[in-house]
This record gives sequence, C-alpha cells and structure tokens, in this order.
Amino acid sequence: LLGVMEGLKSNDLVDHTHLLTGYIGSESVLDAVVDVLGELRAKNPGAVYVCDPVLGDHGRIYTKPELVDIYIEKVVPLADILTPNQFELQLLTGTKVETEEDIKRAVDLLHGKGPETVVVTSIYPEGQDSEAIEIIASTTREQCAGSHSRFKLRIPKLGSHFTGTGDLTAALLLAWCHEYPENLQQAVLRCMSTVYDVLKDTAANGRGNEKAFMKTPELRLIQNQDVIRKPPTHFASSVEPL
Repeated sequence: LLGVMEGLKSNDLVDHTHLLTGYIGSESVLDAVVDVLGELRAKNPGAVYVCDPVLGDHGRIYTKPELVDIYIEKVVPLADILTPNQFELQLLTGTKVETEEDIKRAVDLLHGKGPETVVVTSIYPEGQDSEAIEIIASTTREQCAGSHSRFKLRIPKLGSHFTGTGDLTAALLLAWCHEYPENLQQAVLRCMSTVYDVLKDTAANGRGNEKAFMKTPELRLIQNQDVIRKPPTHFASSVEPL
C-alpha cells in the first residue's frame, strides 16, 4: 500500500477526494492506511474517509483481536463516516450494545471520538431470528429541511446468505453521502434500497454462479446497474426519527 502511494506521489497523482476501507487483516496494513490518509489530507485537507471497520459479527471476531485497539486509537478518530454493525459498535466503544438506547449511547461515544456520521448497518431487534433488520444512522452535520439527523429504518430480512454486502453498502454510502451531503436520510434510503434489490435479485437468480472459494453466489452487480445508478427509495415509510 505504501509502495502504491509512493508511485502516485512520484507521478503527481495524489489529488483524491475520498478514501474507503473495508476488511483489513493485519496491523501493518491498518497502520499504512493511517499514513496514506495523512498523505491524502496533506494534499487535500477535505478528503473524506469512509471506514467500514470489518471486525466481526454475531458476537464473533473474525479478524485479529489486536486490530480492535488500533481502530479505536488511530482509525476511528480520523474517519468521517463509520459503518459498524451492531457487534462492531460494541467492540469499538467497549460498551454493551443490546437495546436501542444502548446503540444511541454508543453512537454518541463514536461521534465524540471523531466521526461526523455513523451508520449502524445491521441490527437484529428480535435477535438472529428477526424477520427484519434495522439500520440506525446519525450525523452531527447540519441537515437540510425534512432530513432527520438521527433515524432508524426497517428492512425485510431475506432468507439467504451473501458475500460482499458490507462492501457494497459502504461504497454506496460513500457515493450517496457525496451526492447528498446534507441529507443523510436520502443517502441511506438510496443505499439500502439498492442493496436490498441487488440481494433480492441475487437470491432469486444467482444460483450457479458461485465461485470455487465462495459458499454464496456472487452479487449480481452488473445485472443491476440501473438500480445502482438510479435506485428506488424503498422503506421511506419505515423511517423513524430518534
């Protein structure tokens, strides 16, 4: 990563507006991300960092436990937009996160550490057997009229398992938060509507395209380009200000 950055610098190609990170498996790479972000912001102080802190889910860490402290101490304070799931929210704040009030308090702790926007991407209000998933989004940035600064929405749970959902969600949030910088509600609705439609189509039509190393079908992104470019806004009626 640092070598790539040196190549960009030597060719005067460092003029990035955004940095997006997802799964990172080692301390050295995570430290390198911090260094790279510093280089980007030295050239463009307004560069936005969207961090998907991929650490685990459903009560289980599936990366190195040592990475949690690096995220807390070095990465989270630099992020503009943070997209933890419910379990990662608990890891990053060191608090119990079970109820909606717990989540709101934990999100406030993260705001206090640096991130302007926090989107908790998967909450199971009735446990793992919930028929729906909730999203809680919060921002300290001033919002336009009609857009709540903190809200939740409810999405029907699809009865399938997918690989790449978090990557798709984080990338779409980056794009739509850039398009609607003062309307987080619209950005999240467009993001989650696209994710839902892509997953629903993959569940219906994706069997048979599994990669040899994957247990789940590859997301049907190419087949859903129109949904990605011009998403519907499902779930608007489920938005509830908090």
